[in-house]
Amino acid sequence: QNMIKDKEDIASKTTRLEAENCELKKELARLTQDLQTIEERTRHISESHKIQLSELHASYQEQLKSALEKSHTYKNEVSKLEAIQSQRESGLKTALKQVHDKHESQM
Repeated sequence: QNMIKDKEDIASKTTRLEAENCELKKELARLTQDLQTIEERTRHISESHKIQLSELHASYQEQLKSALEKSHTYKNEVSKLEAIQSQRESGLKTALKQVHDKHESQM
């Protein structure tokens, strides 16, 4: 009789453990699906950020190129203006010397 009771207990515990095992498998499947979803979202976000960084880098490169071109243009303009100023100063010195020489020769 004890043996029958032990067999029933074992059968009962086995049934309960099989039910728990089934629930755990369902939970594992759900968690695995959640993990896959998270991995897919993470991959999508990562790709999106890579694209945004790439676009930002390209924009920065274009702005830098434009700024350098403007800088060269401004430097060229300044050089031209300095050359004009130098010519004017040279012309002014020459004119003053001529006036000075002419004034001295008249005296």
